[in-house]
Amino acid sequence: MSRRPLVSIVLDTYNYAPFLDRAIRSVAGQTMDAARYEILVVDDGSTDDTADVAARWASRIRYLPKVNGGQASAFNVGVAEAVGEVVCFLDADDYFRPTKLERVWQSFRVNPRVVTVFNRYDVVNQSGEVVRRNEPRCLVEGDLRERALLGFVRGAPSSGISVRREALLQIPIPEAEFRISADHFLLNVLPLLGPMAMIGSAEHAY
Repeated sequence: MSRRPLVSIVLDTYNYAPFLDRAIRSVAGQTMDAARYEILVVDDGSTDDTADVAARWASRIRYLPKVNGGQASAFNVGVAEAVGEVVCFLDADDYFRPTKLERVWQSFRVNPRVVTVFNRYDVVNQSGEVVRRNEPRCLVEGDLRERALLGFVRGAPSSGISVRREALLQIPIPEAEFRISADHFLLNVLPLLGPMAMIGSAEHAY
Protein backbone atom coordinates (compact mmCIF):
# COMPACT_ATOMS: atom_id res chain seq x y z
CA MET A 1 0.00 0.00 0.00
CA SER A 2 1.43 3.40 -0.98
CA ARG A 3 1.90 5.98 1.73
CA ARG A 4 -0.17 9.15 1.72
CA PRO A 5 1.84 12.23 0.65
CA LEU A 6 2.95 14.49 3.46
CA VAL A 7 3.16 17.59 1.27
CA SER A 8 1.12 18.87 -1.67
CA ILE A 9 2.63 21.44 -4.02
CA VAL A 10 -0.01 23.67 -5.62
CA LEU A 11 1.63 25.07 -8.74
CA ASP A 12 -0.56 27.75 -10.31
CA THR A 13 -0.02 28.82 -13.92
CA TYR A 14 -1.60 31.04 -16.54
CA ASN A 15 0.14 31.38 -19.93
CA TYR A 16 3.54 30.67 -18.36
CA ALA A 17 4.48 27.77 -20.62
CA PRO A 18 8.09 29.01 -21.12
CA PHE A 19 8.69 28.75 -17.36
CA LEU A 20 6.53 25.79 -16.42
CA ASP A 21 8.99 23.00 -17.20
CA ARG A 22 11.64 24.53 -14.96
CA ALA A 23 9.13 24.97 -12.12
CA ILE A 24 7.94 21.36 -12.31
CA ARG A 25 11.50 20.06 -12.65
CA SER A 26 12.53 21.94 -9.52
CA VAL A 27 9.81 20.15 -7.53
CA ALA A 28 10.34 16.73 -9.12
CA GLY A 29 14.04 16.97 -8.20
CA GLN A 30 13.57 17.56 -4.48
CA THR A 31 15.69 15.71 -1.92
CA MET A 32 12.49 14.60 -0.17
CA ASP A 33 11.35 11.07 -1.06
CA ALA A 34 9.16 11.49 -4.16
CA ALA A 35 6.50 9.22 -2.63
CA ARG A 36 6.03 11.70 0.21
CA TYR A 37 4.82 14.63 -1.88
CA GLU A 38 2.49 15.31 -4.79
CA ILE A 39 2.57 17.98 -7.50
CA LEU A 40 -0.71 19.60 -8.56
CA VAL A 41 -0.46 21.88 -11.61
CA VAL A 42 -3.52 24.14 -11.71
CA ASP A 43 -3.88 25.64 -15.19
CA ASP A 44 -6.04 28.76 -14.92
CA GLY A 45 -7.36 28.68 -18.48
CA SER A 46 -4.07 29.12 -20.34
CA THR A 47 -4.23 29.79 -24.09
CA ASP A 48 -0.57 28.99 -24.81
CA ASP A 49 1.02 25.51 -24.91
CA THR A 50 0.88 25.03 -21.13
CA ALA A 51 -1.10 21.79 -21.57
CA ASP A 52 1.62 20.37 -23.83
CA VAL A 53 4.34 21.16 -21.30
CA ALA A 54 2.29 19.59 -18.51
CA ALA A 55 1.70 16.48 -20.63
CA ARG A 56 5.44 15.77 -20.64
CA TRP A 57 5.17 15.31 -16.86
CA ALA A 58 1.97 13.28 -16.90
CA SER A 59 3.48 10.45 -14.83
CA ARG A 60 4.65 12.83 -12.10
CA ILE A 61 1.96 15.49 -11.74
CA ARG A 62 -1.79 15.90 -11.43
CA TYR A 63 -2.84 18.35 -14.13
CA LEU A 64 -5.94 20.36 -13.19
CA PRO A 65 -7.16 22.59 -16.05
CA LYS A 66 -9.90 25.09 -15.25
CA VAL A 67 -11.71 28.07 -16.69
CA ASN A 68 -9.78 31.29 -16.15
CA GLY A 69 -10.73 32.83 -12.83
CA GLY A 70 -7.55 34.32 -11.41
CA GLN A 71 -4.92 33.30 -8.90
CA ALA A 72 -7.25 32.95 -5.91
CA SER A 73 -9.48 30.53 -7.79
CA ALA A 74 -6.43 28.50 -8.84
CA PHE A 75 -5.21 28.32 -5.25
CA ASN A 76 -8.66 27.29 -4.03
CA VAL A 77 -8.91 24.49 -6.60
CA GLY A 78 -5.45 23.21 -5.70
CA VAL A 79 -6.12 23.22 -1.96
CA ALA A 80 -9.44 21.41 -2.44
CA GLU A 81 -7.71 18.68 -4.49
CA ALA A 82 -4.63 18.36 -2.28
CA VAL A 83 -4.24 15.41 0.09
CA GLY A 84 -1.01 16.33 1.89
CA GLU A 85 -0.92 17.57 5.46
CA VAL A 86 0.98 20.64 4.27
CA VAL A 87 0.43 22.72 1.13
CA CYS A 88 3.32 24.59 -0.51
CA PHE A 89 2.40 27.17 -3.13
CA LEU A 90 4.52 27.71 -6.24
CA ASP A 91 3.94 30.25 -9.01
CA ALA A 92 4.92 28.88 -12.42
CA ASP A 93 7.57 31.56 -13.02
CA ASP A 94 9.39 30.63 -9.79
CA TYR A 95 11.24 27.46 -8.79
CA PHE A 96 12.25 25.63 -5.60
CA ARG A 97 15.71 24.92 -4.27
CA PRO A 98 16.32 21.13 -3.96
CA THR A 99 16.02 21.00 -0.15
CA LYS A 100 12.90 23.17 0.15
CA LEU A 101 10.35 20.44 0.93
CA GLU A 102 12.53 18.59 3.41
CA ARG A 103 13.22 21.79 5.32
CA VAL A 104 9.60 22.89 5.29
CA TRP A 105 8.35 19.52 6.50
CA GLN A 106 10.99 19.39 9.24
CA SER A 107 9.91 22.84 10.43
CA PHE A 108 6.29 21.71 10.74
CA ARG A 109 7.29 18.41 12.35
CA VAL A 110 9.30 19.98 15.16
CA ASN A 111 6.71 22.75 15.69
CA PRO A 112 3.33 20.98 15.85
CA ARG A 113 1.47 24.19 16.74
CA VAL A 114 2.83 26.12 13.76
CA VAL A 115 0.29 26.82 11.00
CA THR A 116 2.47 28.63 8.46
CA VAL A 117 6.13 28.40 7.46
CA PHE A 118 7.77 31.16 5.41
CA ASN A 119 11.05 30.91 3.57
CA ARG A 120 13.28 33.59 2.11
CA TYR A 121 13.94 33.69 -1.63
CA ASP A 122 16.46 34.87 -4.21
CA VAL A 123 15.45 37.27 -6.97
CA VAL A 124 16.89 36.11 -10.30
CA ASN A 125 16.80 37.38 -13.87
CA GLN A 126 15.74 35.36 -16.91
CA SER A 127 19.26 33.93 -17.20
CA GLY A 128 19.07 32.60 -13.65
CA GLU A 129 21.61 35.10 -12.31
CA VAL A 130 20.90 36.19 -8.74
CA VAL A 131 19.97 39.87 -8.53
CA ARG A 132 19.15 39.97 -4.80
CA ARG A 133 19.70 37.28 -2.18
CA ASN A 134 17.69 36.23 0.87
CA GLU A 135 14.65 38.45 0.52
CA PRO A 136 12.80 39.74 2.45
CA ARG A 137 15.39 40.86 4.94
CA CYS A 138 12.91 41.13 7.79
CA LEU A 139 10.67 38.19 8.65
CA VAL A 140 9.07 37.62 12.02
CA GLU A 141 7.75 34.42 13.58
CA GLY A 142 5.71 33.22 16.53
CA ASP A 143 2.26 34.41 17.58
CA LEU A 144 1.62 37.38 15.28
CA ARG A 145 -2.09 37.91 15.85
CA GLU A 146 -1.74 41.37 17.36
CA ARG A 147 0.67 42.49 14.65
CA ALA A 148 -1.70 41.18 11.97
CA LEU A 149 -4.63 43.11 13.38
CA LEU A 150 -2.49 46.27 13.30
CA GLY A 151 -1.39 45.58 9.73
CA PHE A 152 2.28 45.00 10.56
CA VAL A 153 2.83 41.45 9.30
CA ARG A 154 5.40 40.85 6.59
CA GLY A 155 6.00 37.54 4.89
CA ALA A 156 7.12 35.85 1.70
CA PRO A 157 5.25 35.91 -1.63
CA SER A 158 3.27 32.90 -2.84
CA SER A 159 6.17 30.56 -3.52
CA GLY A 160 7.57 31.09 -0.02
CA ILE A 161 4.34 30.22 1.80
CA SER A 162 3.67 26.73 3.21
CA VAL A 163 0.55 26.07 5.29
CA ARG A 164 -1.17 23.20 7.06
CA ARG A 165 -3.97 22.16 4.72
CA GLU A 166 -6.57 21.99 7.51
CA ALA A 167 -5.99 25.72 8.12
CA LEU A 168 -6.32 26.62 4.45
CA LEU A 169 -9.65 24.82 4.27
CA GLN A 170 -10.96 27.29 6.86
CA ILE A 171 -10.14 30.34 4.74
CA PRO A 172 -11.03 29.97 1.04
CA ILE A 173 -9.61 33.03 -0.72
CA PRO A 174 -12.23 35.47 -2.09
CA GLU A 175 -11.90 34.88 -5.81
CA ALA A 176 -13.36 38.07 -7.30
CA GLU A 177 -11.28 40.29 -5.03
CA PHE A 178 -8.00 38.40 -5.47
CA ARG A 179 -7.73 37.55 -9.14
CA ILE A 180 -4.12 38.63 -8.63
CA SER A 181 -1.98 38.84 -5.48
CA ALA A 182 -3.87 36.11 -3.62
CA ASP A 183 -0.86 35.86 -1.33
CA HIS A 184 -1.78 39.27 0.14
CA PHE A 185 -4.94 37.71 1.54
CA LEU A 186 -3.01 34.79 3.01
CA LEU A 187 -0.37 37.03 4.59
CA ASN A 188 -3.03 39.01 6.42
CA VAL A 189 -5.27 36.12 7.50
CA LEU A 190 -2.94 33.20 8.26
CA PRO A 191 -1.42 34.84 11.39
CA LEU A 192 -4.89 34.79 12.94
CA LEU A 193 -5.03 30.99 12.68
CA GLY A 194 -1.89 30.12 14.62
CA PRO A 195 1.85 30.63 15.10
CA MET A 196 4.21 31.16 12.17
CA ALA A 197 7.78 29.94 11.63
CA MET A 198 10.55 30.98 9.28
CA ILE A 199 13.30 29.27 7.32
CA GLY A 200 16.25 31.63 7.28
CA SER A 201 17.82 30.88 3.91
CA ALA A 202 16.49 31.28 0.39
CA GLU A 203 14.61 28.12 -0.58
CA HIS A 204 13.13 29.32 -3.86
CA ALA A 205 13.96 31.72 -6.68
CA TYR A 206 11.57 34.43 -7.80
